Amino acid sequence: MAKIIYLKPEQEITSLIGYLWQAKEETIVLIAPKNSSLLHNGVALKILKREADNCEKEIVFVVKGPKERETLEKVGFKTRPSWPKDESAEFEDEDSKEPTEEAYESLLNHEVALRRRSAKSSWRFNDIRPGAVGKSPKKEPAQEIEMKEESEDLIFKHLVAEEPELAENNLEIPKEGDSFREKAERFLKIRNKDEEEFLGPKIRKSFFGKKFPWPRFDFSVFSFKFLSVFLGAALILVAGVLYFVLPRAEVLIFPKTEALEQNFSISAEKSSSEIDPKNQKIPAQFLKIEKSESKEFVATGKRQFNEKARGVIAIFNEYSSSPQALVATTRFVSEDGKVFRTTKTITVPGAKIEEGKIIASSIDVDAVADEAGSEYNINPSKFTIPGFKGTPKYTAFYGRSKTAMTGGAVGEAKIVSQDDFNKAKEEIWKGLAESLDKEIKLQIPNGLKLLDSALKKEIASLESSVEVGGRTEKFSLTVRGAARAMIFSEDDLKKLIEENLAKNSIEGDKVKVRDLEISYKSVSPDFDRLQLKFETAVLGKIVWKVNEGDIKKLIIGKNQAEIKQLFSQRQEIDRAQIVLWPFWVKKVPSDQNKIKIIQTVD
Repeated sequence: MAKIIYLKPEQEITSLIGYLWQAKEETIVLIAPKNSSLLHNGVALKILKREADNCEKEIVFVVKGPKERETLEKVGFKTRPSWPKDESAEFEDEDSKEPTEEAYESLLNHEVALRRRSAKSSWRFNDIRPGAVGKSPKKEPAQEIEMKEESEDLIFKHLVAEEPELAENNLEIPKEGDSFREKAERFLKIRNKDEEEFLGPKIRKSFFGKKFPWPRFDFSVFSFKFLSVFLGAALILVAGVLYFVLPRAEVLIFPKTEALEQNFSISAEKSSSEIDPKNQKIPAQFLKIEKSESKEFVATGKRQFNEKARGVIAIFNEYSSSPQALVATTRFVSEDGKVFRTTKTITVPGAKIEEGKIIASSIDVDAVADEAGSEYNINPSKFTIPGFKGTPKYTAFYGRSKTAMTGGAVGEAKIVSQDDFNKAKEEIWKGLAESLDKEIKLQIPNGLKLLDSALKKEIASLESSVEVGGRTEKFSLTVRGAARAMIFSEDDLKKLIEENLAKNSIEGDKVKVRDLEISYKSVSPDFDRLQLKFETAVLGKIVWKVNEGDIKKLIIGKNQAEIKQLFSQRQEIDRAQIVLWPFWVKKVPSDQNKIKIIQTVD
């Protein structure tokens, strides 16, 4: 038979543990309301589960909420949404009984185990003393609790057995005759103290706001014997630091230098992929960009004209399906009486006949005014053919101009002079060349060099709306320009120079070049072969290389006089300065890590 207990919203875990120890039934059914605080206290639930396991009881929670059931099942409890009425059980009000002494005994035992685990895992359980569930542990007077004598001995024997740390901290098992209150107070004193001794040192704050452990010292350990040992160890430590840590040697070396002044003939080629010191070639890159610019200008030239207007006339055939030939100079008369003549012989195609209807055909032909003059510059118009007048063809054959007739002029008119054209080209190219120069330089990658003479800008093409000599008031000109450049890495050039100097030096790779100054002359780009040739004048210093590893091995254990003697025999060293530290050190340390080599060039 199961025992059923109805939980209140603020049910305390201590009373439930008391029921566990008192109940004779193996199954305890807890019917919890949805607002029960116990369902949301994970620590209390874990404690309740452990206590149920200790007394070999099974707890079944009756909870409707799926989230609450999921939480309980994760802890290890069985859950049910309801309890069948026909299932046998003993109902009891949770206020009917108070927890027994065995319940308190279990709590105290469980408190010890919790504190030990809390000390190892660095997290704390809530205080589980009766009436204190969910509260932080704090120092309070022990409650008056009465327990059986046999239970008291069990509790404190368990404390010593389970917590050797407590025994080490002079925890004494209570003597016979002590009241349980005395024993409980001693236990509470220890359990409050364990925050420091089991859970770690107290956390204190510096005035910077940072937290740090503040250890507690027992000054009783500072006996004369201890102080003697401590001071002796300290002296040995200090001596070790002075002997092993402090000695240092710093060597300032001035390598041998020679003045450099030499000329080189260099070829930078796009086809080269690496430096070639033998042939004095370095890799090069080719850049090219194109850009166009247009602008409108006023024509200032003048010329006498006696010209006829011109245009295109479309001739239509609505007469028959038979073609009609028209000879050159056939007259066409506009609606305002202006006569135009065709420039060539044409044949007007026959009309189409569809469903008894004539669909006109047409053909375009060039026509020129019969007389010179601007009055023939007419808008699009309809034209008749005077040659067909008086016949049916007169109305069936006709012409229409799609655009205006233009070009007729008599007298002086504006034209595009050669001077107009040249000035327009010069104006556009000036701005276009500046734009090309700016844009191609923006395309140069970092570390690459462009010589002024290695950049070429030129006009690729010119397009004018009116040819030179053409009659017009205004004209537009389009200029298309191109910029080409050969670029190279100056680091590649310096490396080539250094390799040539090292190759030609007596000591070979024992020298390096410093403070190079390069000037360029005779720059000659060849954009067809994609190569750039130039001459260089090189100024700088040839510095002898110093192997720091060899120097350290050479001076180990030597004094300053010995080191100066050794350096005088080294051709790569001009002079040197040696500093030993501290002041009482007379020789270079044997540890190379304590030797610092500094090279400097005047």
